[in-house]
Amino acid sequence: MFGSLVDTLKSQGLSSHNIVYQASLLAAWSWCFQHRPELGLPAPKDRPGITLAMKTMGEALDNAVGSPVMDPGFLEMNCTGRAVQELQDKTAFLEWPDAESLIKELANLAEQTLGQQAGEHTLPLELAELMVALGRTAEKRVIAAYHRGDLLMALSDRAAERTYVSQSHTLLSEALVLICGASMVSKDRSDPLLHAEVVLSAPPMGVKVLYSESSGKQRSRRMDAVGLQEAYELATHRAVVLLPTGTLYDMAEYALREELVRDNVIDMVIQLPDQTLLGTTIPPVLVVLDKKRQQGESITFVDASRLMKDDPTQSTKKLQLRYDFWEKLNQIVINPINETTCRQVSQSEIESNDFDLSVNRYVMGIATQKINSQKSTHPLNEVAEIVRAQTLKGEEGEDGKLFIEIGGRDIDASGQISIQEPVKELNVAGRPRKRAEQQQLRPGDVLLISKGSIGRVALVGNNCGNNWIAGQVFFILRAKEHIVRPEYLYRYLSSPMVQQYLEEIASGTGIPILKANDIKYLSVPLPSLQDQESVIDVHHQIMEEYAAIWAHQKKIEELSQQHWPI
Repeated sequence: MFGSLVDTLKSQGLSSHNIVYQASLLAAWSWCFQHRPELGLPAPKDRPGITLAMKTMGEALDNAVGSPVMDPGFLEMNCTGRAVQELQDKTAFLEWPDAESLIKELANLAEQTLGQQAGEHTLPLELAELMVALGRTAEKRVIAAYHRGDLLMALSDRAAERTYVSQSHTLLSEALVLICGASMVSKDRSDPLLHAEVVLSAPPMGVKVLYSESSGKQRSRRMDAVGLQEAYELATHRAVVLLPTGTLYDMAEYALREELVRDNVIDMVIQLPDQTLLGTTIPPVLVVLDKKRQQGESITFVDASRLMKDDPTQSTKKLQLRYDFWEKLNQIVINPINETTCRQVSQSEIESNDFDLSVNRYVMGIATQKINSQKSTHPLNEVAEIVRAQTLKGEEGEDGKLFIEIGGRDIDASGQISIQEPVKELNVAGRPRKRAEQQQLRPGDVLLISKGSIGRVALVGNNCGNNWIAGQVFFILRAKEHIVRPEYLYRYLSSPMVQQYLEEIASGTGIPILKANDIKYLSVPLPSLQDQESVIDVHHQIMEEYAAIWAHQKKIEELSQQHWPI
């Protein structure tokens, strides 16, 4: 019957959002009449009129919400009289075995009807269920924070008390508040803090706000990081916060991560796949806090993206995520012993990684495992000098010098520098010139891209100009030739194993980044100089093959010009 009611709303040409919102309010009317008689709602079967019923619901919402946004006369103003009667008659026959069944039906309606827009307003049902389970909400006072927290509030059906805290909400939120008998607070961050045993939070992603520090100073912060800090402050026992992965490594939030680790409150960090949220490909992460952990207890890191089967089609990937992914993830969260997807990590290891909480730093990929299992290795900083290129700006002066800046575009398929037009030229003088000279290239330098096309490698040849400098995207690696040959180092870094390793450890989502420490401690197998010659022989063979390819390409171009040239 509920599906038929939705069909009637669709027939009236309402927007997707209004279909979801009005269907939710009608469902709330039916449910609350049967299960919350204290609200005094009229019986749908008596045909009291939808506007009157909605006004009565609005009065009930005044106590729970404070300032409801519902318009009691919306349906009668936007639907035909016949449709309004149909909606009232169908509402009279709505029935669900329990509140959970109703809430899930409303969540599925929002996801299916709104499609990609649903990401702005609600969480996928399975994700919300997981967050509630991780929060261990039974018999606890629960705060569900931010506008997407309405579903988290509704699913915490075994909680002793539920409060939905948000500066804004939707009609779906109001329907859920009525169905659950919860309360809602339209709280500003300047208001006194509420507290509860459990906080479930889904702050907006990618939004920046001005945040007041304890010192009274204000600074711009990401809303997701503020949400994590607030959850830590509001929860007296546990908190579960949905975040973008950037919060795990953003240097602007270093102090927050350090505080959480040193206070021993991080219980679990779960990296989710990039198809988890509707309307975005940003791979989110769940951070679980617990203020009653045992001293010295390890932190569980879970890479849930590894539960996805490799499949070239996005549609199949979404089906896998919906039907079997969540079941597997729930099993791992209950018993995190699968070494391919999760790992127990000590506080000291996280400290050694500068409080970076990125899951890929602790749950090792195949290439990372191979790198770490190698014998007779040395960290890269012991076999090569590492220079991180800086951004340089042109500056006129008496001691000025013209430099040509090399970028990723200048690396050809063979890994050599092949300058293409237009060349970026800089005239640098004064103190910046000293910086430029530090990143001036020499034959034998190995260049490694650290941002964007991470891992791309070049070997600077004898054609290097005396005024070439590396652009800011590079690490310059200068082999200590008494222990390692440049060609050997270049071939190792460009190998499939190291390339996959760099991809596994990179930070960032939209633009991947390699940090200095990622490179500094990369294990390099170090045979004798004589034994390195076999690798160097292969390098020369590869370069000969590239030369043959270019010769063939040139011949093809010449032949193609024999008839009808421009």
